Amino acid sequence: MCNFDDPAELWRETLQAARKQYRCGECSFPILSGQRYVRVFIIHDGDASTHRAHPECRTLAIRAAEVACGEPYWVAGELVEHLTEAGVRVWPGDGDVPEIKGVADPQKLELANAWGAIVRKYSGMEPELGGEAG
Repeated sequence: MCNFDDPAELWRETLQAARKQYRCGECSFPILSGQRYVRVFIIHDGDASTHRAHPECRTLAIRAAEVACGEPYWVAGELVEHLTEAGVRVWPGDGDVPEIKGVADPQKLELANAWGAIVRKYSGMEPELGGEAG
């Protein structure tokens, strides 16, 4: 959803190495122990939360928001929604490569190819769908 009107009170991003397995809040595939990931500590409407994502998922989330909403920004956890709004067919976390047949728009093709690369890279790992990212 394209929403620029309700920013977080605090947004702190760090690049870290995982000390244990986490779930990527963007693609739902695991972040394995030892892998680099982006950790975001957020305070929004007085509520604190932590979001974790593969670095390439963060990058794609920003690009997808730019294509879908006209503004490059990252709303934690909305990669799949922004890809869908941009017109890319995705199936989050099920290991299928997104359908890119008939994609004529170069921006949509770029997003579909980047999403496909993420799915192929992490599809050897079982997605952990549902529950809290932890």
